[in-house]
Amino acid sequence: MNTYLIGAGLVNSVKPYCRKHVITSLDAHEFMFLNTLFISFFIICYLIYRKTSISDMYSKYSTLTLTQLISITILSLITVSGTFMRLSMDKNVETSTFANGLLIKGVTSAAVIFIGITFFNEKYTWKTWLAIILIATGIYLLN
Repeated sequence: MNTYLIGAGLVNSVKPYCRKHVITSLDAHEFMFLNTLFISFFIICYLIYRKTSISDMYSKYSTLTLTQLISITILSLITVSGTFMRLSMDKNVETSTFANGLLIKGVTSAAVIFIGITFFNEKYTWKTWLAIILIATGIYLLN
């Protein structure tokens, strides 16, 4: 399991640099269209490869409740709007891709903790709070 997490982390660390390289030539909407086209192609290829499980997927889709469908729709809208915001941040040459990545990770971590405490009554250790404070301090010092 840890190997997959490390591998996913390494692969995801390349994404901001690739994105910044591409958006020097494309506008945000052009990048989103091309990116969606490639993602759709890869997903369709994967589903064709896994054709034996496609019938199971469709039966599972039909059992989704209205609130689950609304949640998926909200997640999709958040992904699209987040991508537009990230593209505009990466296109800004005043800040580095590294600083943008830290800012996004820090704000995301803080938001997840806040939502967990507020809505799910989760408890966090002092180490978690220390990590949030260190991330915020690092972002402040970089800017």
